[in-house]
Amino acid sequence: MVAAKEALVKGTGSLGGRFELGADGDGHVLVTTLVRGRWCVYASEATHGLARRAIEIPLASDEPVLILLPR
Repeated sequence: MVAAKEALVKGTGSLGGRFELGADGDGHVLVTTLVRGRWCVYASEATHGLARRAIEIPLASDEPVLILLPR
């Protein structure tokens, strides 16, 4: 089981741009710097670092994105 609060979340935009943030104690990551476009987001944790899941988030506006990681 991945400890969500120890997770590192990275993202890469299809039109450029990157971010890298650590999850808070509840496994939440608030990304406020994304621009419009498709983003591929990866979450990893030190013990299970090789096991990653990627998701695409098609943004329709410049609103912040809250990523919730399971505990």
